[in-house]
Amino acid sequence: MVLANEESQPGELAPHPYWYACIVGIFHVYVRYLGAQSHSRTSKHIDFLWVRWFFRDSNHKSGWAARRLHWIGFLDAHEVGAEAFGFIDPQHVIQAVHLIPAYNKCSTCSLLPPSITQQPCDLDADFNWYYVNQFVDHDMFMHFRGGGVGHKTTRD
Repeated sequence: MVLANEESQPGELAPHPYWYACIVGIFHVYVRYLGAQSHSRTSKHIDFLWVRWFFRDSNHKSGWAARRLHWIGFLDAHEVGAEAFGFIDPQHVIQAVHLIPAYNKCSTCSLLPPSITQQPCDLDADFNWYYVNQFVDHDMFMHFRGGGVGHKTTRD
């Protein structure tokens, strides 16, 4: 879970405060830039996460007012312009999220061809939807409820 980078337009509802991703891999590299703008020949250590992005179903009424958990699903890797995978700085991760598969909404193999990003036991299938369990512990609850020390107010 990372803070979303979205701004609401005048007259629109505030966007959901978080983006969600499944961590595929954790990496670190030593990088040395030797271009024209380089000021040093020393290597720099960089950590990063390879992630598969989720999207939130904006048509599903969820949150405090609706008294329903948020739904998220994986982005379709076949869709033009969809950035189903990405890299992020580990320092941008706020907290892990407890996801509950929506068993009643079935699973699919159409979002991604067979891939190393899926567990072999899943037979290259993903659930269509997952519920974000905001009640898994007090810290997660305060992220969604707001009002806690060091927690962004996100009540919708």
